[in-house]
Amino acid sequence: MQFTQEEIVLEPATREQADTASPLIYDTDPHLFHYLFGGQEFATRYFAAQWRKERSLFSYRYCTVAVASSLERTHSLEDLIPSHIARSSAREVPPGGPL
Repeated sequence: MQFTQEEIVLEPATREQADTASPLIYDTDPHLFHYLFGGQEFATRYFAAQWRKERSLFSYRYCTVAVASSLERTHSLEDLIPSHIARSSAREVPPGGPL
């Protein structure tokens, strides 16, 4: 799905975006977070919980999201994530650590 520059709006993040934002946080350094948390599932649950808190390093309060809107509907943050990133839970660090 593509959007024009006029359709993209930057706005403050919200608590409700935690489940979408947490895999994106994990993807900033999957090798490090895999090592620290032992896998993506636990890490994304942690990041989602931290996202919802107001006083957390990963809080929604410190973030701005890009939201695409059109006349027919407003697209959620999930609509802006390419499908290969949304499916990143299938990607795991190989045995023995990162390459």
